[in-house]
Amino acid sequence: MRPCFAFSAKTATKPAVLAIDDDIGFWGVQARDFRAALDAVEGNELTVEVNSAGGDVMAGLGMYNMLRNSGKTITTRVTGVAASIASIVMLAGDKREMPSNAFAMVHSVKSGAFGTEEELHEQADVVGKVQASLRNIYVARMGIDEDKAKEIMAQDAGLTAEECLEMGFVTASVDPVKATAKLD
Repeated sequence: MRPCFAFSAKTATKPAVLAIDDDIGFWGVQARDFRAALDAVEGNELTVEVNSAGGDVMAGLGMYNMLRNSGKTITTRVTGVAASIASIVMLAGDKREMPSNAFAMVHSVKSGAFGTEEELHEQADVVGKVQASLRNIYVARMGIDEDKAKEIMAQDAGLTAEECLEMGFVTASVDPVKATAKLD
C-alpha cells in the first residue's frame, strides 16, 4: 500500500512534521494510521502540512479531534490546497499558515443516498447534523458568525490565501517556497 502521509521526527531545532498529501479516508489517509503517527510524536510541538482535496468527513473529524485533544501546540500549514474536510483538519492548528499561492475550499456537506422515503429522510437528517457540526467548527476556529459560515459553505467557496487570512481561516500568510533548478 502506498504511503498516504509522511512523518518527520522532531530535531533539535524543528518540531515533528506530519504531512497529509492525499485524500482523507477511503484510499487515502486513514484516521487510525494518523493516530499512530500522532502518538509517535515526541515533544509538545507539531506541524501538520496539508495538501488534500478532502475525502471522508468522519475520518477528517476524527483527525481534527485527535489534533485538538493531543495536548500539543499544533501549527497547520496549507502546502497546496486544503479542500472540503481537509479545511476542517487545517483548522485544528493553534497557528494556521498558508503561502500566498495556496488555496482552501469550503462547501456544504454532500452525500449520496438511496433507499426508501423514510431512509432518505433519515439520511437528510444525518447530513443536517454533520453540516451543523462542521459549521460550528468554522465559527469557533475562524471567529465568524453562523450566518457567515452558512454563506461560505453554501457557495462551495474556493478561497485564496488572502481571503483565508481576512476570514480568520489562517492566522498568517507566509511566503511560498521558491522553486529553483540546479544542473550538475
